Amino acid sequence: MSDPCLKDEKIYVILSGVAPGVVLSTTLDYTQVLLASSIVPLGIAGIYASALFSIQGYNFITGTCFADQSGTIQWEFSSDAVNWDGIQSLAYTANDPLGFSVPGVAPNFRLRFINGAVAQTTFRLYVYQSKTIR
Repeated sequence: MSDPCLKDEKIYVILSGVAPGVVLSTTLDYTQVLLASSIVPLGIAGIYASALFSIQGYNFITGTCFADQSGTIQWEFSSDAVNWDGIQSLAYTANDPLGFSVPGVAPNFRLRFINGAVAQTTFRLYVYQSKTIR
């Protein structure tokens, strides 16, 4: 017998090339808005830095990351869009698919990925603002 809690759930596949700002939702009222994405590999000590985003009305930053080299991922939050006082970071291990959900702790957000000592040949990063998480 199937789980009645999953009766009306639909699954959406997110493909590369979805434009930032496209709203994706399911029948369970999970809403995600794509903020940023990149598939451009980084060089030695290269940095991917997203734009600044207002995340008011959303509770979480979610997404996925995959890189063939180790680095550091940083979620940065600001109350005034000038001073980045709330920073959470995670050492990323090469070839380890990462799914993340970080609470939005201030109204403004940006994300950085700092590559390590070896140039990447593969890098995929997708970042969303979400009202709720699964």
